[in-house]
Amino acid sequence: MRIRISSWKPVIFIGVIASLCGGISTIAYCRNALYKEVTNWQIGDSNPPARILWQHVELNVPSHQASRVPTNGLAVSDKYVVYWRKPHFSPCDVWQTITAYHIQNGTRAWQYAVPGTIPRDLIGVDDGYLATMEAWLVKLNPEGGVVWRNQTVPSRAAKQAYTQGNFVYVPSFSKVYIFQAKNGKLDRVIEVSNIVDYWEDAFLTMRSSDTLSLHFANEEREAVTLKVSNQALIAEYSESLVKFTYRFNDILIVHNYFTPPKLQAFHMNDGRLLWERSGAFSSPPIMFNEMLAIYAADRVLFFDLLTGETKGYIQLVRVSSDSITPIPNPLRIVWLGASQNILSIYFRDTSELLTLEVDLTDSNK
Repeated sequence: MRIRISSWKPVIFIGVIASLCGGISTIAYCRNALYKEVTNWQIGDSNPPARILWQHVELNVPSHQASRVPTNGLAVSDKYVVYWRKPHFSPCDVWQTITAYHIQNGTRAWQYAVPGTIPRDLIGVDDGYLATMEAWLVKLNPEGGVVWRNQTVPSRAAKQAYTQGNFVYVPSFSKVYIFQAKNGKLDRVIEVSNIVDYWEDAFLTMRSSDTLSLHFANEEREAVTLKVSNQALIAEYSESLVKFTYRFNDILIVHNYFTPPKLQAFHMNDGRLLWERSGAFSSPPIMFNEMLAIYAADRVLFFDLLTGETKGYIQLVRVSSDSITPIPNPLRIVWLGASQNILSIYFRDTSELLTLEVDLTDSNK
C-alpha cells in the first residue's frame, strides 16, 4: 500500500511540537483518548489484604516484541505511576513515551516523548526518574521535566543505568560508563572485560557459560564464583543484554527466566548461595515493604530476602477480557513497581495497568 506524503504531515507536525515542548504533554483533546478504565481483574485470596485502586487498558498499543522492550519499564513514586508506552503512530500517539498517571485515580498526568530509540530500563530515583535507552540516558524530575539528557554511550549497548551516591553507573559489554548524577556529565570510563553489573564496592563479570565472578573493590579480596542455574542465561545475556542480576543491600538476586524459571540469592560478602526458588516468575524482582516481590501465575509473591521463605501473596483473578488479545508467546512479560504501600502491575502482552493499595498493618502477622 502506497502512503501519500501529505497524510504524514499532521503526525510530523504534532510530533515536532511535542518535541519542542519537551514532550511533557500531548494536545488536550488527545489526553484521555489513549486508555480506558476497565474492571478486568479482582483480588482473590490475599495476605496481606489489598484492594484495587484503579485499572485500565492502554488503547491501540501494538503487540510487543520481547527483544524490543525494556527489562523493567515501570516506576512508582508517591504521586505517579510511570511507565514506557509504545506508540500507535496516529495524530494522538506519535512516539513512544514515558507516561505518568496519578497514583490515586489513574488519570493521565504527563508524558515525555522519546523518539526513535530502543528503551532499556526505567527506574525511580530520589529526585525523579532515570530512563535508559540503547545509546543514551535521560533524567526527569518528579513532574516529567528534563533535568539532563546524555548521549555519550557510544557502544549502543546500554542495558540499564542506576544511581549510587553521586554517580550514575552504566555497564556496557567491556566498559562501565560513570556519569555525575547531578548534571549527567561523563565522569570517567572503566574498562572491565565481560562486565555484567557494577557497583562502587563490587562488580560482576561473566566467567564461563554458567558461572559469574564476583569481584570486590578492595583488591586484597579474591573474587568468588557464582554458579547460575541455567547455561542458556549468560549466553542469552551476551546476545540481547537482558538484565538478570539485581542487588538489594547485601543480597544479589539472579533471575533465571528460562524454563524452569528460578530465583537464586547470593550473599555479596562472600558469594555463598543463600536460597533458591523455582516458579513461573514473569517479572523482574523488586523490593516491597522489606520483602522481595515478584509476579508468578497471576500472583504477586512476597519472599523473605535472606531466607527465601514465602511471607505472603496477592492472588489476582481475571473476571473479564476487555483488553487486547495477547499474541502467543511463552515468555510473558510483567512489570512491577512499588512505593510505600502502593503496588502497580503492567501486563505487557495485554496492555493492562493495575494499581493496588496494600494493607501493610497485617504484613508481619
